[in-house]
Amino acid sequence: KGGVPGDRFYEYVKEKEEKQIDLRLTEARSILNDRERLTELKLKELLSSKNIYDKAYVCKYIDGLKNYQTAKKLSYSEAQIYRILGIIKRNINMIENERKIVVK
Repeated sequence: KGGVPGDRFYEYVKEKEEKQIDLRLTEARSILNDRERLTELKLKELLSSKNIYDKAYVCKYIDGLKNYQTAKKLSYSEAQIYRILGIIKRNINMIENERKIVVK
């Protein structure tokens, strides 16, 4: 490589940086896999829940049903489904607003 001393140091730093990148990628993959497993677990939990709010959420946002279809499926009035979904939306907005405050 021409016998230039600076090249050895450059190669050493380059190799060390590549190892750090590999380590960070491994950690990121591990975190991603953990989050995927947690998401799958929470989805199963949500789908098996007996709570009316969870059932309405699943019908509306996961199954993509219209409000009248959700009402029919859950044996509730359409007005009650609107109220339930309104409460869910307010709770989601409150959580999002709290996150924005913490981030700032």
